[in-house]
Amino acid sequence: MRTLLLACCLAVPAQAASLRPYATLDTATVRLSDLFEGADARPLGPAPAPGGRITVEAPQLAAIARLYAVDWRPAGPGDRAVLERPGRTLGRDDVLPPLRALLQGLGAPAESDIELPAFTSPLLPLGTPAFAFGNTEYDANTGRFATMLQATLPDTPPFQLRLAGRVQEMVVLPVARRALLPGDVLGAADITWARLRIGLARGEIVRAPAQADGQAVRRPLPAGQPILLADLGRPVLVQRGSPIALSLEGPGIQVTAQAVAVAQGGLGEHIQVVNVYSRMILEAEVTGPGRARIVPVAPRPLAPGQHASLLVAAR
Repeated sequence: MRTLLLACCLAVPAQAASLRPYATLDTATVRLSDLFEGADARPLGPAPAPGGRITVEAPQLAAIARLYAVDWRPAGPGDRAVLERPGRTLGRDDVLPPLRALLQGLGAPAESDIELPAFTSPLLPLGTPAFAFGNTEYDANTGRFATMLQATLPDTPPFQLRLAGRVQEMVVLPVARRALLPGDVLGAADITWARLRIGLARGEIVRAPAQADGQAVRRPLPAGQPILLADLGRPVLVQRGSPIALSLEGPGIQVTAQAVAVAQGGLGEHIQVVNVYSRMILEAEVTGPGRARIVPVAPRPLAPGQHASLLVAAR
């Protein structure tokens, strides 16, 4: 049991009062009126910490009543008063706005996230605290900071909490809305915007949805991550080893032939093909699914044994 701090008082007429079995405290001090209904509000001692409670048993209640001239006597040993002081958790969302304003005033980027890895949520009395900071350190090169937060509420000693963490500059980029597999073609419904750490936005990445729209995925693409341009390409219309209709067009001439693709390719891409009849390697431009046209270059024959595997794959 926690003993209340009692103060001496002058003899005064007894105050008719009744016991308050339960009281909620809204200040840092226990008062006489918290124990007895009808008594005055003279202070008795400190209240429990926010979220805590104390129980005053019958003998101590009787002693307090005699000392403060309160007309009350316990009806039995079971009489007691429970004093509870409610509290609230001070969360990250409470401290981040004033902390962000403090750090931006010291040069931190406006578009940033603040990391508080060792943050603990203390209990404070009910109410909206006023915040102040002291002993603040901020390194613009690393983004690391440390500061002392002071939270103040009426009738309550200031509460201090050390905050330390890092500022992460952020950038808004287009990302895949869902995980995609090689061969998937990106459309408007597959792309969304996300705030990412600027450290992830290095190199040749997609910075506008138009750069990815209609492009095929070459490697597995996780959701919510920057999209590398190297991982995108035109949708594959011709697969390696597949038969294709090969055409040669010129003034007054149009020739078609059967060929086998040496490599896969998308619309407009140049790939090598093997003419089924002449067994010559030609360069061709993909014009559609299973179709290509010859690009005028000097043909060269297949290496020994090369045509066999390609023609077998085409069957």
